[in-house]
Amino acid sequence: MAGPGPVTGGAARPRSLLRAVLYALLPLIVLAMLLELGLSLAGLGDPDRRLSLLRGFDESARYLLPVAARPGAFVTQMSDGRWPEVEIPPRDGRVRVLLLGGSNTKGFPEAYLQRELERAAPGRGFEVVNLGRPGYGSERVRILLDQALDALQPDIVFLYEGHNEFMERGFAAELVNQWTQPWIQRKVALLSRLRTFNVVLSALESMSSAARPAPPPEPQRRRSNAIRFLTWDQTQVYYAQFRENLRAMCRAAQAHGVGVLMSTSVENMLDPPVGVAPAPELGEDEARVQQGYVRQARLEIPERFRRGWLEPDGEEALIRLRPEDWGVTVPPEALAAQRAARGPHPDPPPLRPLLPPLDGGPWWNDTAEWKPSVDTLLATLAAVHERKLSPQETTALHAAVALLEHALDISEEPAALHTLAACTYLLGEDDALAAVLFRRAGALDRAPTHANDATNGIVREVAAEFPEVLLVDADELFRARCPGGIVGYELMMDGCHLHPDVRRHLMDDYVQPLLQLAARRGTH
Repeated sequence: MAGPGPVTGGAARPRSLLRAVLYALLPLIVLAMLLELGLSLAGLGDPDRRLSLLRGFDESARYLLPVAARPGAFVTQMSDGRWPEVEIPPRDGRVRVLLLGGSNTKGFPEAYLQRELERAAPGRGFEVVNLGRPGYGSERVRILLDQALDALQPDIVFLYEGHNEFMERGFAAELVNQWTQPWIQRKVALLSRLRTFNVVLSALESMSSAARPAPPPEPQRRRSNAIRFLTWDQTQVYYAQFRENLRAMCRAAQAHGVGVLMSTSVENMLDPPVGVAPAPELGEDEARVQQGYVRQARLEIPERFRRGWLEPDGEEALIRLRPEDWGVTVPPEALAAQRAARGPHPDPPPLRPLLPPLDGGPWWNDTAEWKPSVDTLLATLAAVHERKLSPQETTALHAAVALLEHALDISEEPAALHTLAACTYLLGEDDALAAVLFRRAGALDRAPTHANDATNGIVREVAAEFPEVLLVDADELFRARCPGGIVGYELMMDGCHLHPDVRRHLMDDYVQPLLQLAARRGTH
């Protein structure tokens, strides 16, 4: 009996279909390769010459580009036109110091620091390069540092981080939302390596400023809703990543034989907490009761001590100052219009006299450049610092303290702690306790938008893990220069930015440790 005949249908059909698909795609693949080759020969669509769509989060993007006309020179590719790029000259015999961090670092007077280094060590020669970029937290600084170590060959890297961890993550979350899903973001990063994609994208952008794909804007200190409602557990994840990023940067620098100077960040202890998520152990009813105690306590505080600072209605009513409110980051033409619109400016109220070497203030800029919000908040704080209370005001503040203690019996809530610190300070009975409470409130903020005891503690911890790393505890130094150890608006424009004239004093604190690291390197 004859056996079964050969199978000619089922198995052959998929192979035939696959061949048909491959034959159909082959011309498209060849065309794409020829188009990429043609664009390459024409010098168009170079992915390394275009700001990454992922705005610093893409490790495959280039953020330092060689300058063709100057061998050995580099230029940054980190901005979208709102800030000038930084051109770094070829290496010479000087000690090269790179400053890395966010907007605070960008505002550091690098020329002043370089001059002070050379004055302290005549004939040595120093070159200070400022790579600070507004909005950059440790994630993007780490990526930039990895490229800078190879391209720029520094002798020393300086890290001033801790203010932007939650702002940066909020921006990263908005990028994810912009691309709908994280996997789309990854695919866009891959596509952006193709010249064809970049040429088409540039054409679309030139046709319409609203053309997609385009990332959301990244203002300097925008408080994103992506971070305001973080839970305490989510906050700890951010802190853990901050710790690992700092460790990775120290390891990378040491692998290149580069000295590292780290600094804690100066915290404005008077800036109220941002995060509003309740403690994880609380139910909805307990959280509601606690929030009621805090609101009622703030209503007890006399209005002249709380306007814009301790508002009962919360975040929307608070005055959250920014550098532009002081006129510091406002273009000259806008400042001129602002001055003309508001007329003569009243003299600012006195705040607290600071301790040496900051006793020569006030340190803020020309008051004619301020917006009214600055005057409002400073008037409140001037009354707070004056601490002249009527008997009725003293009674009201003690009532507020009792309500806040009820709130804190439920859990350590940041807004309750901050308000209790304010009342303790106003009553003038224990300034040391007020300072502890202000710092505790900052450390327990669910979504801090500036450094606090938690981030600064991580900086201290990581620096101690690497014996060759030097640490300047700027947070501690500046607290010691303020009455009661409480840093406020005499030094700060907002939660994290020092007034421009104060930054020179901060640079003075870095001169000796940088000289020490330069001596270790033995470079001339």
